[in-house]
Formats: sequence, C-alpha cells, structure tokens
Amino acid sequence: MTIRSFLPHAFAVSALLAPASLAAQTSLSVGGGITLAKVQLSADGLDVTPDSRMGLTVGVSMTKPLSETVDLQLGGAYVQKGFKVSLDFFGETVEGDLKLDYLELTALAKPSFPMDGEMSFHVLGGPALGVSMGCSSTEGEETEDCSDDFASLDLGVLVGAGVQMGSFRVDAAYTLGIMDVNDADEDPASIKNRSMSIQAAYVIPLGGGSR
Repeated sequence: MTIRSFLPHAFAVSALLAPASLAAQTSLSVGGGITLAKVQLSADGLDVTPDSRMGLTVGVSMTKPLSETVDLQLGGAYVQKGFKVSLDFFGETVEGDLKLDYLELTALAKPSFPMDGEMSFHVLGGPALGVSMGCSSTEGEETEDCSDDFASLDLGVLVGAGVQMGSFRVDAAYTLGIMDVNDADEDPASIKNRSMSIQAAYVIPLGGGSR
C-alpha cells in the first residue's frame, strides 16, 4: 500500500477510534485566516531563492475528546500556497508568481491545558494531506495554468499551538511538506511546500457537554 492510498484510510480509522461515550463533548470549529507560503527548491546548479506568497485559508474542523486532556481534531480547509520569485537578468527585474491551491485534510492530536478562567492553551500535531485544487503561474501580465506540472497530492506534517477562550479560538501553525510536488518531466528540481498560518475560529459545542 502506498502513502497516497494509506492516508485516507488512516483518517477514517482515526475518527472511528474516538470514544463514543464522549460524543457530548464534541465541538465544531469554523474559521479562517492568512497563510505565508513558500517552497524549498533543490536541484544541481539551481540558484533561486523564492519569496513568500501571502494567501488565505478557510475551513472547518471537528474535535472529539480521546481522554481528559487530549482531543482528536479532524479538519478540512481551503489553503492557498505557492511562492514568488524575483530574478535579475542583465539589470532587468523579472517577477513571477506561482499559486498552488489545496483542499487540506488534517488528523491532529490536540492536548489542552487549562489557564485562568475559561481560557485554555493547546498544541497541535499530525499529518496534513493536500489535494490540489489548481495551479496558475503569472509572469508580468501573462497567466498560465500549471496543474499538469504539479502533483495532485501533497503530504506534510503540521505542528502548531493556540489558545481558546469560551467560543473563540486562535491558532498558529506551520506545515512542513515532505513530498516533492514537482511533476514536470523536463524540470529535475525538487519542490516541497512550506507554509505558516494564523487562524481565528468560532467553536460550536455539539451535544452541550464540557470537560
């Protein structure tokens, strides 16, 4: 079984492992924020340092307790990634912008730690599977579709932290891509996604329970 075929099964199994007795404490979060994305480029003779691209992320997640302090958080979000480049050719600056959009599915462990009042601190960690929703490259005023040059799936590891006060929560996360997403046959460069995000979300209890 390959990584690509294994991950969807892993997400489904993780959801089934959550204890049914704690269903009253399940919550739904809806929110969004900004991403700061770039890529790691590596190839022989390549001397290009990509700039970051700012984008948006919007999504939902469901949190289900696994124990008194650890939750399982399953999420799906639209995430804008990619990068920018600025090259100097004989005194003339050429700028390019590559946009990679994904539906990102996550299965995260979420330990939480109580703070003052209704505030709590939590950390996040787990796999992130990106399903390509399109690619476009822009140079000057010309824009081209580049979907055929990039893999339809991306695999990464997400780590983050956040705070929650009542029904309002803020998270900061970093996603490290571990899969080469370059599918262009004529280009030997390895391209791996990197992104940071800051998100705010509204938390909706499902069932009315609380720890």
